Amino acid sequence: AGDGGALHALARPLQAIADRCRAEGLIETERLLGSRAKLLARYEPSLASLERRLEDGETVDLVPFIQELSGRVACHILGIDPPDGDDGAVYRQVFDLGQRLTSVLGVGTTHLAPKEQAVVRECTRQLGVYARTAFEHPELHPNSVVSRLHGMGLTFGQTRSLVAVLIVVG
Repeated sequence: AGDGGALHALARPLQAIADRCRAEGLIETERLLGSRAKLLARYEPSLASLERRLEDGETVDLVPFIQELSGRVACHILGIDPPDGDDGAVYRQVFDLGQRLTSVLGVGTTHLAPKEQAVVRECTRQLGVYARTAFEHPELHPNSVVSRLHGMGLTFGQTRSLVAVLIVVG
């Protein structure tokens, strides 16, 4: 099953990049990320913040940054809007829920013990809390996955389950 969630396969490379950036500083960080950081920052403001922090000489752990960014991307695709002021916490929680689900639902899983079933139910319930607003107000993000599932006539329960599956498989 594994325990790293959706980014498990990238954990070592991300850690290696983070370690190298910390050890070598801004010049190596610029070499690794290059001009892509500025281009990506136009679409993702947190990347501009990351670049400023690195330019100021701060040590930045890239793994939590990438995890939060992954949660942000997942929320955007699904149509989930975090409550005002809670963005980072929600993005981290969505990523963490994906990790928990993936650790239980590995690729070849055909049977879940009762304890594992409880984990899946709880993670799916928590994801559903975030997905409910997107489901009840599909006009907020008409091209989001949740809005499209709603438009196809799926119930909220069906949509919530599919959100959990999509978080696991990406």
